[in-house]
Amino acid sequence: MKKSVVILVLASLLLVLAAGCAGVSKSDAPPQEVTGPYPMIVVDDDGRTVVIDTEPMRFVSLAPNLTEMLFALGLGDRVVGVSDFCNYPLQALEIEKIGNAFTPNVEKMIALAPDVVVSPRGSVLQEAVALLEQNGINVLVYDPKTIDEIEDVITRIAAMANVDVNGKNLVSGLQMQRKEFAARVAAAGQVSRPSAFILLDLDYLFTVGDGEYLSELIEAAGAVNAASGQGVGYLMLSEEVLFELDPDIIICTFSMSGQVLAKPAWKELSAVKNGRVFDVEDDLVSRPGPRVILGLEELYRAIHQ
Repeated sequence: MKKSVVILVLASLLLVLAAGCAGVSKSDAPPQEVTGPYPMIVVDDDGRTVVIDTEPMRFVSLAPNLTEMLFALGLGDRVVGVSDFCNYPLQALEIEKIGNAFTPNVEKMIALAPDVVVSPRGSVLQEAVALLEQNGINVLVYDPKTIDEIEDVITRIAAMANVDVNGKNLVSGLQMQRKEFAARVAAAGQVSRPSAFILLDLDYLFTVGDGEYLSELIEAAGAVNAASGQGVGYLMLSEEVLFELDPDIIICTFSMSGQVLAKPAWKELSAVKNGRVFDVEDDLVSRPGPRVILGLEELYRAIHQ
């Protein structure tokens, strides 16, 4: 994902996210799905109750992590539209693009006649969701923020799409890999966990605070989030705060390590002095989806080398 796109995404995430859209009933109950023959009642992550009349055979996805879930569940041949940011698996590059969660092309989505549109949570999507539903298109919001929620969403999408066995197998595999990974972190025998600062953008010092997916990954990979306690969600910090935090490691989600190490003003940071500034693959560590273990591996290598 290009840097300019990420700045747009981060700026959008700093806005208040809306919950719910017109024309769909809402529930205070936790998200759940009633399995069984269609029609099926589905409650999405916004608490919206949607009735799926028949097995969905045409999907549109508005987020890369949801596209990856659909393919991992064996539903790739049912995906007829994806967001501009969807680049994995490679087959997704060949599928019709329908804009993204920030600038959705509603007309194109309607023309594709999907049975279900899967979408992340976002305030700018309210109007799009209403228009899609006015045209008889079901929209389901799935917005996992933790590793456990990834497994939950996979299970629920699998049930909704009538591929329950695929969902159980995928989740079972992820759980086994998580246990193996946790055992490896424990076996590393660290006396104390190093602090790691996630650098999302060098110009604006964007990072992640408490309650974010990437913060959980840092902890699971054997470090502590240096920005913990600075706020919740995505944050923009000052250089003064960065020096106060003085992290042991700086992890860059783009190829910025060379620039960080060469930055004169940062030469006294512990991570810079000790050469512990590393690049990781952004897509693997920032998408709450079925490649979560690969994201953990990326961070593990940075933390433990």
